[in-house]
Amino acid sequence: MSEFYRDSGGGTTESLGAEGADTTAVVLDRGPATVLLSGTWSGTLTLQQRPAADDGESWIDADGGNATFTTNGAHVIDVPAGFAWRLIFATGDYTSGSANARIVQ
Repeated sequence: MSEFYRDSGGGTTESLGAEGADTTAVVLDRGPATVLLSGTWSGTLTLQQRPAADDGESWIDADGGNATFTTNGAHVIDVPAGFAWRLIFATGDYTSGSANARIVQ
């Protein structure tokens, strides 16, 4: 079970380098947030969400599966309140290397 924290602008950068690797979930306020990605990696990272009050593993792909990332950079996303968010190399989406990932608001 993933733990989560409420983002206060700090967040932590996590290194993801395997299929199924995910970031610690973060609860964000409504509005813009930024997915920060760096490193030398190949694959597709998927943004997932679950209700913040749910302490289970009921993750779903955000934006109908359209919130995916394949390049480094600062990617701005718009998020609703009341959800926890994470990035994951889903099954079949990791190729190689290590992505440094962070979600901040």
